[in-house]
Amino acid sequence: MLPVLEDTVLAESVVADRLTINDLLLYSAVCGTGLDTIPLPGSISEDQLYAVLLDLAALAQRLGKFLTARLMPIPGKRVGEVTDFDFEFFANSKVMDFKAKPLEGHLTEEENFHIQSR
Repeated sequence: MLPVLEDTVLAESVVADRLTINDLLLYSAVCGTGLDTIPLPGSISEDQLYAVLLDLAALAQRLGKFLTARLMPIPGKRVGEVTDFDFEFFANSKVMDFKAKPLEGHLTEEENFHIQSR
């Protein structure tokens, strides 16, 4: 599990720009869970959230394992701003950027498509 806001080392890695959401998504292929306690900007769009969840779902389907997502849009925070939680179980970090591109082609249609598990 790689919970950014629950792990001081991961939180510091995000602040130092050594860890991105894409990195965490790739690590999900070999770890027990998916994207966990990821601080996101409060203004993140539904389409951006949909894109990251679709990536995670495709990875889970392909690998034949369960992957979860605890994505945390922080109201009033923008990308790069430091969180200010007063909660003993969270390590403050930086709001992460997710460069989601708008879905296009088959992903915008209502037809089903098959992802072959391995």
